[in-house]
Amino acid sequence: VYHFTQSTSLDLEYQHWKRDYDLTTSDYTSDQLKLVFRKQFKCFSFEVGGGYHDRDFDGSALKDIDVFAYRIAILGQNPPAPETPRSHIALAVESNFNDQGIGETYYKARRFTLTAGRRFREKLLVNITGYYQNSDYESISREDDTYDISGRVGYKFTDRLTFSITAGHEKRDS
Repeated sequence: VYHFTQSTSLDLEYQHWKRDYDLTTSDYTSDQLKLVFRKQFKCFSFEVGGGYHDRDFDGSALKDIDVFAYRIAILGQNPPAPETPRSHIALAVESNFNDQGIGETYYKARRFTLTAGRRFREKLLVNITGYYQNSDYESISREDDTYDISGRVGYKFTDRLTFSITAGHEKRDS
């Protein structure tokens, strides 16, 4: 991470992982390299990042796949940074591979996420999140649309301990 200023940074992220399954799913190695720019203003911050994700399968049954992986996000908060926000809202758009499939079904996922939250009386935390995801499968002719909404209520006992209850609803259209 290179910090241009206290509120501006550029991050070069590299990830490498290997999946090794003993059953019916092919083993693979994934490498991802992304460049991420982050900027914090008083009441909002944003993040823009993109890079290349390459997945190489060990078995000969599947062709290797790759994707341009990206994430664009904007976060608003009140009171302004650097204080802990009492209210926040965030919108993110991102695309990447799923990390594992059922059998040999891997897909590129494009997701739009909206999150909003509020802290009441320093201890009660309320959060609502909704997303839409389009999943485009690589090896089969299938495309899924997933809609999800969830809400969470939590009580903050200490800075390191919060008890939360989450409920949600997900709908998938294949």
